Amino acid sequence: MRAARSWLQLALLFCAGAYAAPGTNSPAAGMVLVATANLSGSSFENTVILITQHNRQGTLGIAINRPAHQNLAEFFPNFKAEAGNHPLYLGGPVRPLALFVLARTKAREGWIPVLADIHLTGGETAYRFLKQNENNLPKSQLRIFAGYAGWTSGQLENEIQRGDWLTVAIDPGIIFSTEPDRIWADLYRLHSGKWI
Repeated sequence: MRAARSWLQLALLFCAGAYAAPGTNSPAAGMVLVATANLSGSSFENTVILITQHNRQGTLGIAINRPAHQNLAEFFPNFKAEAGNHPLYLGGPVRPLALFVLARTKAREGWIPVLADIHLTGGETAYRFLKQNENNLPKSQLRIFAGYAGWTSGQLENEIQRGDWLTVAIDPGIIFSTEPDRIWADLYRLHSGKWI
């Protein structure tokens, strides 16, 4: 009986360590940041941010689980037809009127590779892409964002060390989930070891 209990305690400790491991990963492009309870009451509460760039100058990312509950044409009236009907997502608090497109696409000039075949572009390149492909934009392979999140050099690492974020490697399909409101709860439950 004693040996069985010791084995069970060891297994539980191992599992607890496995759940804690995602929070200790270094941030990198293609990983996500999952907000912890430390960010309750802040603008990042229950947010999942896809890291799009991480280097010595800092980190950039976009919130993948914040639908604006408006379509593109309501926010950017220049878009009509099919492109204007695409849902808009709130990418973050920095430059909230800046337009960004995240899509499954081959490498293109002006696009940043993020994860697997997923690339990001912004500004004029995003605008041109949406205009040129107005009637041929699959919602299952594309997200349109207003704004982004950004951290200066070392700032994000400090927030991770403080316990504000879990860093998690994900399946790329999560980014284009048809249920974005569930992304945070699912990832947090899976990687924090806590039931919410």
